[in-house]
Amino acid sequence: MVLRLAAEWCETVKNNKWIYRPSPFMVPGTGRGPSPKRRIVEGLSAHPYITILIIWTLVYVPILIAVGLSFPEDHTTTELTIDDLRSSGENKLEYFDPDINVMLTARIIGNDTDVTVLAPDGFIPIRMELVGYGKLYTSSPYDENRTWTLGDGEIRYIQQKGNNVSWRVDVYKKVTDAPFYKDRGETLLEGHMIYRDVPTLNPPLINVFWIIPAMLGGSFFVFRSYFALFALFSALLVMRTYWEEGRWKCVLFGGMFLLNPLTIYSTIGAVQDDIIVAFLFAVSVHSIIRRREFLASLTVGLGMATKVFHALMLPGILSDRQPLARRLLRTILSVIVLAVVMIPVTYLSPGGVSTFARLYLTGDSGAELTGISLWRYLGELGYPPFLNTPVLVLLGLGLLFVTFRKEIGMIGTTLLFILLFLMVFPKIHSGYYLLLLPFIPFLWKMGASRFLIPLMGALVLLLDLMNGASWNSGHLLFVPILVCSVLYIITGYLFIRVLGERLKDARINRRSRI
Repeated sequence: MVLRLAAEWCETVKNNKWIYRPSPFMVPGTGRGPSPKRRIVEGLSAHPYITILIIWTLVYVPILIAVGLSFPEDHTTTELTIDDLRSSGENKLEYFDPDINVMLTARIIGNDTDVTVLAPDGFIPIRMELVGYGKLYTSSPYDENRTWTLGDGEIRYIQQKGNNVSWRVDVYKKVTDAPFYKDRGETLLEGHMIYRDVPTLNPPLINVFWIIPAMLGGSFFVFRSYFALFALFSALLVMRTYWEEGRWKCVLFGGMFLLNPLTIYSTIGAVQDDIIVAFLFAVSVHSIIRRREFLASLTVGLGMATKVFHALMLPGILSDRQPLARRLLRTILSVIVLAVVMIPVTYLSPGGVSTFARLYLTGDSGAELTGISLWRYLGELGYPPFLNTPVLVLLGLGLLFVTFRKEIGMIGTTLLFILLFLMVFPKIHSGYYLLLLPFIPFLWKMGASRFLIPLMGALVLLLDLMNGASWNSGHLLFVPILVCSVLYIITGYLFIRVLGERLKDARINRRSRI
């Protein structure tokens, strides 16, 4: 029944002249038309975008619903009155919420200048509101112990209200960064500033993406759906980029991006923003393949102002097969675009910018190194990765020397620098491997190597699940070290293979110009 209805739909599409070629499935000499199954294949091959949309609907929508029902938000809102805060004589109130088994302690410190909320391990106070006055803002980091400093307006309001003042605290269980994204989006919507009024550990433009989900309520379901849409947009963009390869290959490339387990896990399971970074990489790759060089440089500059990882494309611009002056001009354009965004933000909040710059440039994430890199696991054994960043710089300069002299090309050079970054940088999370997905079609002519990126994604997902099961310490630590070693061997092999192929192509291009 379903096949018959689908076949009728495809036949309707063809009758409305949406398909401009006769059926390749017609049985010659028989006068018989194609079977229902073949008509479905023909209809979908004529409209690969619809095919990807159907795949996304059939896969992502049920997973979104299932995950939303199985893992509801662990979130509570607690109202604390000023009378309770002062009743104990210690200027504090202890509140126990049996629904989430969490103890909150709020204190008025000094002359009503600070409010501190403490939550147990795994729970983080996100939002503090002075009821009747409005939300309080703080640049205090997201952790179990957060302090909001009151301004003159808040203090005057408290003095006017006396014992009628109350506080409202939003506390989330730390399972994803979505509450932080929501907090930053709400801060921008309310006309306040990131870095100064809300803790921010990334470049400024990524926070603009949180405005829409914050307007829609900022629930976990909203963010999961939002990221799932970016997965769809990325797959469609990959298809459009490699359209000349043929319709079925386009569907294959888009499907490999969309159905990659790491894509589904990162967008719906982990609810992280890495899919947006992958989408921006896909935009830059699209501009490069379409030979819109200056548009590509513009997207690289905006990408660096969104997430620092886009800086991995700068060596690609310098190594492109163009006159040197043109390459330098494009590089300068990317840097100017970045400066136009960053200079005002740095002037208004120099401390916040230096914090995220230190995080991204050195991998310094605090007292404990997190992620799935081999260096993180070796750090658990007492071997901290203090030399990784200078080693990465030296290897990067050596690689740039080779790619620049040989004019390897922007796509190949960018892929090489991403692979080098994933192998050497100490702080690597699973979502960073999504940056490789837009390059799968680029590897398609390299035989079995084309499937290495999906294999790497599966290993990365396995490592993340091991971390969730607390296998990243103790007597089971050897298991993630073994898996990570295999991942690094594959990454190194792919690096050598891509470098060899690009050098070979560069030699052929030089001979053709002689």
